[in-house]
Amino acid sequence: MQCVFILIAFITNPFLYQNQPSRESIFCGRVGVWWITRALIMLKLLLKRRQNLIDERTRIEVDKGTS
Repeated sequence: MQCVFILIAFITNPFLYQNQPSRESIFCGRVGVWWITRALIMLKLLLKRRQNLIDERTRIEVDKGTS
């Protein structure tokens, strides 16, 4: 005996929401700015951290070279 499951959420009438944008475009419009802002903040922090690590290594190498 085989069981077949049909998800009701994916069965829609194509004429119900013709004048409204899709859920994906609404979701992207609302969350997109937040994600972009977060990504830019993280990029800025990562670049600062990398620069600080490079500066530390340079200072350690300079200190070792002068002693």
